[in-house]
Amino acid sequence: MYVRPRYRGTSVSRNLMEAALQWAAAEPWQDRLLSSFPLHNVKAERFLDRWEFQPLSERERIQRIPGVLPGYVVVERVRSGPQLRLPG
Repeated sequence: MYVRPRYRGTSVSRNLMEAALQWAAAEPWQDRLLSSFPLHNVKAERFLDRWEFQPLSERERIQRIPGVLPGYVVVERVRSGPQLRLPG
């Protein structure tokens, strides 16, 4: 998910995340969502934290997600119960 700078801080990011979570909830095989962001992107980290994404360990990142650029943090949000929950 990428949001152009001029739309950051608006409802665009929230709407995109809600759409991604709704898509994942509708797919029975989809039990987690992954995201990555540059190590020092504090705004991205806070945004994903609000949506209950948790960091993967370095070992998991290397084993599970080949091709992630060095210096990027990878986070995941695991399905809780039968569907991924929307926060709130």
